[in-house]
Amino acid sequence: MKWSSRLAVGVVCLIAISAVQAADLSVEQRALHVLNRLGYGPRPGDVGKVVDMGVERYIRAQLNPETIPLPASLTQRLDALPIVQMPTGELLAEFVAAQKAAKQEDEKGKQQRRALVQRIAKQTAAARLVRAIDSPRQLEEVMVDFWFNHFNVFAGKGLDRALV
Repeated sequence: MKWSSRLAVGVVCLIAISAVQAADLSVEQRALHVLNRLGYGPRPGDVGKVVDMGVERYIRAQLNPETIPLPASLTQRLDALPIVQMPTGELLAEFVAAQKAAKQEDEKGKQQRRALVQRIAKQTAAARLVRAIDSPRQLEEVMVDFWFNHFNVFAGKGLDRALV
């Protein structure tokens, strides 16, 4: 038997085992499983919501995040972070100005640049964390985090500080 045939048989066996194991799960266990797989895990009350709406419907909703409204509390917390509302061009212009001031060997300019970089980094991290914790669009947040890490953007490198 060729290695490709063995691989195909192995995959079929794994799928069959997975189907049998999935059939053995209770409704609550399936809800918990999908919450752990498609997001950052359940928050209080999430398992009940998924059980009520059904696992398949929950998965469809997660695959279409634009259909899931963001709670007002999340929107308010994000709106409290000025960096979220600032257009990228404006932020970039502010960063470039601070970078020019820092190059003039002016200590005050260097301090302004460091303060700007710290403010950008803190607010960006806070926004990502708030979204990851509070957003009902959990699969979208997991995918954003995956692709952000995949491209391995280092926030401390040149203009990336302003663009990240």
